Amino acid sequence: QTPLLLHIQSHRPALALTTAREALLADRCIDALLHIVSAVLHWDGLQNSATAGQQSSVLLAVLRVVAAHNMHVDAQAIGDMGAEQLVRCAFDHLLALAQVVATGVRATLLLRMLLAVRAFAPTCESPREVCGMPAAQRRETMDGRISHLAHRILSAEFADVDADDGKPELGFLITTHILRCPHSRLHLVHAYATETLAGHFNPQQQEATHEPQGVHARLTHSTFATYYAATMGALGETMEAAGVGNMAPHEALGFAARAADSWLALTKLTQTTPLSLQRPVLKAALRGSLRLIDLFVRHILPVLDAQLFAQRSQVLAVFSVVQKSTRILQNICNHSKVAKDVGLQASVPQVKRRLEQLVFQVVALMERNDCVGAINLGNLKHRDITGQVVGSQIPPSQRYSDTEDEQEEEEEEEEEDGLGLDTMLAREQEEEEEDERMPPVRRMRAARPPVPMTTAAAKKHALVVGRKRLLAHRREQRAREALRKHRRRSRDQDEEEEEAEDQDQDEDEEQEED
Repeated sequence: QTPLLLHIQSHRPALALTTAREALLADRCIDALLHIVSAVLHWDGLQNSATAGQQSSVLLAVLRVVAAHNMHVDAQAIGDMGAEQLVRCAFDHLLALAQVVATGVRATLLLRMLLAVRAFAPTCESPREVCGMPAAQRRETMDGRISHLAHRILSAEFADVDADDGKPELGFLITTHILRCPHSRLHLVHAYATETLAGHFNPQQQEATHEPQGVHARLTHSTFATYYAATMGALGETMEAAGVGNMAPHEALGFAARAADSWLALTKLTQTTPLSLQRPVLKAALRGSLRLIDLFVRHILPVLDAQLFAQRSQVLAVFSVVQKSTRILQNICNHSKVAKDVGLQASVPQVKRRLEQLVFQVVALMERNDCVGAINLGNLKHRDITGQVVGSQIPPSQRYSDTEDEQEEEEEEEEEDGLGLDTMLAREQEEEEEDERMPPVRRMRAARPPVPMTTAAAKKHALVVGRKRLLAHRREQRAREALRKHRRRSRDQDEEEEEAEDQDQDEDEEQEED
């Protein structure tokens, strides 16, 4: 079927397609042939045999059928080829179809077929082998060709029948372009973050990068969020697959610095994105940062810990960049609470918990290396999404609300679990004083008898009441513990004072005897 497809595409002008109906039938035939070949290559039986490292007879037969139509290979030599050579011949034959497919949708389908064939030889052209190749030879590898084809589709080199063709596949194309890059994937992610995405809303910066027109023709206002989410995900995949622990010390430190810069560039984009596109970008930033924080703690922090004494200034520079990213994430969390966006608030508790873990890990790292004085711990000022300092966390008009939000109760519970004892007692005192300052109308409204509720409302009310009772019980326990600690401290201080007085008396008596 593949030679028939190639014949139809290459000789299409000579097929005398005089009517629009005949042209439509030819297009349907091409699409049907592409989907048939793609379904065969993505069959689970073939993929599982390749993943297990066992080249089955069915897989070899399929590869021989596809490779036999490669015009640059002798048909008699195919029988003597090994599995990796058959994969390369089949890959080259399918790649030749990219020159004759007409639309971006078909090119995307062909790209998936190339990825399926590439998966049949996972050990061929390993990353270690590719790193030792010259730049020109890297581009000729299977991953290099796949990345180049994805870049061509993103550049809109293929004519689309419909303007909406390929948009659902946009994230897949961006991820494939980055993760299959034969050169430095992290440099490509950094270029996406600092040049492609940052220059979309800043024409001056786009001119300064000297990026050719049409390189990312599919990047528009409507697809910006898709580009952003795919770049954030590709950064996480790159950090996880890089193997930072196996790198040389200076190389690992440079990787950490570039990854931190890329993360900061992506988080800064949340402050410059227009309001109409801000919500999906903020959502992608929170979700993507969850994974990045985990990867930073597991892979990057051990490298910084090992290089702190040898390269102190560079390690502290990485911490400074990461701190800026975490501050922006805190602003996004505050914005989601003020805006009461349920979609954003779903990720806020996890983000706050991960940020707290990151702070603890950095402090522990500094304590192990006797460098606690190199960092300062303090309370962050409340800022809005643009970074401007605002007066309070909740506007006054929303301070007294008659309705209770279950999501805010969960966030309050998690915040209280992470506060210290002194802070908890101070907050309780502030709440009591605020209740005393409540207007009389509000008091009367709060004292009204409850209205009969439905079963669902009663269950929700019972859950809220139970949560409040649990919080009150926890507060009592913490207050008791704080009181015990205070009494223990005062007792210790009294004992120390008595011991000091006894020593003074003994010294006075010795002086009198002398």
